[in-house]
Amino acid sequence: MKKLFKQTGIIALLLFAALFVEQGCAMVVTKKVRLNGKNQFSYITKFAVGEHHTGLVSLRARLDSEWDYGPGKPDTVPVDFNFYTEESWDRVLEKDDSDCWGKAGLQDIDQWINIPSWNHWSEPVRHHLPVHSQTKVWYFAVCDCSHRAHMEFPTMPKIKIEITMTNDGSHFSQEDMYLLPMYFLSFLFFTFFLGKSILEFYRDFKKEHTFENPLIPLMGSITIDFFHLMFMFIHMMFVWEFGEGVIELGVFGRLFKVISQGVMMWLMITIAFGWTITYKNMGEKDIYILSAIFIVMIHLLIGALTYIDDESHHKYHDFGGVQGVILVLLRVVIYGVFLYGIKETSNSANNKQKSFLWSLTVSATIYILSFPFLWVVSMITDRYVINRFITFGTLAAQALAAYYLLHQLTKKGSSYYGASHKSKTILPGAKFD
Repeated sequence: MKKLFKQTGIIALLLFAALFVEQGCAMVVTKKVRLNGKNQFSYITKFAVGEHHTGLVSLRARLDSEWDYGPGKPDTVPVDFNFYTEESWDRVLEKDDSDCWGKAGLQDIDQWINIPSWNHWSEPVRHHLPVHSQTKVWYFAVCDCSHRAHMEFPTMPKIKIEITMTNDGSHFSQEDMYLLPMYFLSFLFFTFFLGKSILEFYRDFKKEHTFENPLIPLMGSITIDFFHLMFMFIHMMFVWEFGEGVIELGVFGRLFKVISQGVMMWLMITIAFGWTITYKNMGEKDIYILSAIFIVMIHLLIGALTYIDDESHHKYHDFGGVQGVILVLLRVVIYGVFLYGIKETSNSANNKQKSFLWSLTVSATIYILSFPFLWVVSMITDRYVINRFITFGTLAAQALAAYYLLHQLTKKGSSYYGASHKSKTILPGAKFD
């Protein structure tokens, strides 16, 4: 048995070490565009190259479907591709939307591609992305300021663009560096917590024989987070190996993340209002059920909204747009409700209960306000570290909250144990029925 554990540990260490090895894969982005009207200049994607790293990009394009134009169909259609550094892209954003030539003239690298009109890929064009002593975010766009594509040929199908990018041989943009090992470690961490929460719930259930137990929503939150981390880890592994992730895994991973956060905040609020502290059973269950549904559904809605402008030039993390503003405001409202519950419960609480409520307030403050704090601070951080900064920070807050609540709900010597019905103390004004 010891030998088996030793071998398993060695395999886990080798896998963990392998996650840090840079691979020769590439980030592959595909996009379809129609260059007419206000869309003569179209943003494609962005990619960050680390300092002293070698950035490479390979570009090709084709028509998205067969083009039955007739005898006058040209053999190729010329389209202009532009690459911009951060400084140049900021100047592009200052230009009027209709100023196609003004935007195109700011490019750092200019590349024309003749797209075959018979639905074949053009010859791939490769460029080196120069980076010296500072990490740079490169932006890629396509334009038809001379009206030689869809403006001249309105029936021409959309143009399908494929860009393959590498960051010193790695497929990960500098924005996503170290996310894969972080998800791996977090997955192991929450796997441990899931097993521990199930075991502790089983022990607790044998004593009380009731399913009305705060360990259940806590276990639910940890379970959902377990799947969030598992899906995101597998998604990132596909990116690592093939340059493209599994969209479905990424979608469900992000949605499970916001559901887990909603469940955790609902648990903190219900305890703040006195569940298992000043009363044991939920007398008005409908209110709790509706509040849980409301919190989770709002978080789900915000999570779904992130896909409206996913991969936009202004987004450096999932909630980089208006969704982030909405989520920050929602978190502030939820925190206000939590504080109101703490105040109401404290009015009829004894010293032991007040001691626990204070520690719960500290934990909930870190958990609920972690994203608003990180979101505000991210505005003054470098663009290429924003995604890691917010992802690391929110995962750390989730782990701390899970550890705190699991400890409080399962240990006899915890402040929660002394404050709740588990202490078997008849409290003034309690509703232990």
